[in-house]
Amino acid sequence: MSGAASGYHVVARATFVRLVPDERRGQCLGPAATALHTARRGGIVPAGLAATATSASVVVAVAGGLGAVGASLVTAAWRRANSS
Repeated sequence: MSGAASGYHVVARATFVRLVPDERRGQCLGPAATALHTARRGGIVPAGLAATATSASVVVAVAGGLGAVGASLVTAAWRRANSS
């Protein structure tokens, strides 16, 4: 499920590369990749702290639910932006 749900990275990265001018692409992809990795790692500490207060399975379930809601919101925004 996680791999299938993260398939948006393919579309997001392709769109990002298409929108950035060729001469600026190297300057933009580095910070974008850094931001993505930082955001991922930024979730590890709160998840670990939450897992100490409850159980890992609860934390994983909540994170999955939040991810599904977030992906739904992004999908809706993407469709609205591309429908005009």
